[in-house]
Amino acid sequence: MPGVNITPPPPEGDEYVPQANRPAGARRERPLWQWMAASSAVTAVLVAALVVAVMSSVGSGGTATASADTRTSPTSAPVRTTTRTTPPPTTTVAPPPPAPAREISSRDWQKIARDPGSHFGESIVVHGHITQFDSGTGLDTFRANVDGVRQGQWYDYQTNTLLTGERGAVADLVQGDLFRAEVVVGQAYTYTNTMGGSTTVPTLVITSVTRTGSAD
Repeated sequence: MPGVNITPPPPEGDEYVPQANRPAGARRERPLWQWMAASSAVTAVLVAALVVAVMSSVGSGGTATASADTRTSPTSAPVRTTTRTTPPPTTTVAPPPPAPAREISSRDWQKIARDPGSHFGESIVVHGHITQFDSGTGLDTFRANVDGVRQGQWYDYQTNTLLTGERGAVADLVQGDLFRAEVVVGQAYTYTNTMGGSTTVPTLVITSVTRTGSAD
């Protein structure tokens, strides 16, 4: 009807106050269902904010474990290793060079020739006369009568001695030659002579030799 404010009935359970009977200037009360709707909206916003916060925490490394990957990587087969022991390298050390040969007297030589083992390795100078240098002695060894000093005659050399040197060093020598040699004293050597007996002689290793003449 004209001039009459007709308000639909409120939902059941809400208090209803007709608009025509509200005093002027009175605060308008909202129905209870509107307050409940507003409260539900606020609650929904808070829940949504809480969900966003939780998801952000998970994405930034939080403690949530719901999305943790529980798969295990396959275990690779063990690799067998073999350890090899490398032997130490073999080093060949060259023998030290002989000391400079020293001049000796006839008396010094007689003592050396009598007991060469006591003078083993000594470097000395000797003189002598070659008495045998043939196929029987070989290409690098000869027999000679030797002394510590140079004699005037070949027959004055008295001590039977066996001398050995490099083939190139003794290649120019022949039986009957006179020589001067720098040698290293070796051990005594025993051989069978042409009479069937044994002869023990001193041995000398030649480091250098010089032909000084001939007995012929």
